[in-house]
Amino acid sequence: MSHCRERYLKTWVPSVPERAQLSDADITQFVNGMTTVASLAIFNKTGSNDSAAAMQCLAMLRPEIIVPPLLDMYVKTSLMPRSHCNIRYS
Repeated sequence: MSHCRERYLKTWVPSVPERAQLSDADITQFVNGMTTVASLAIFNKTGSNDSAAAMQCLAMLRPEIIVPPLLDMYVKTSLMPRSHCNIRYS
């Protein structure tokens, strides 16, 4: 029976060597680098959907880095007075 088990445990997916695996520091550095670009693209007319998708992916990797600034930005923009909504046309 051990022969059958060894036969089915083999996989076509090669294992990644330790030296080539991403570390937590690598992921954090990537998220920090992409956060500025993605957050600036939020206010772009054509790329806001792409930016939202990028921020969502980055938040899956490091929510402690992405979520608090997004919440602050949401609170600040939701508290801004919207003068164009208060204008009445006679």
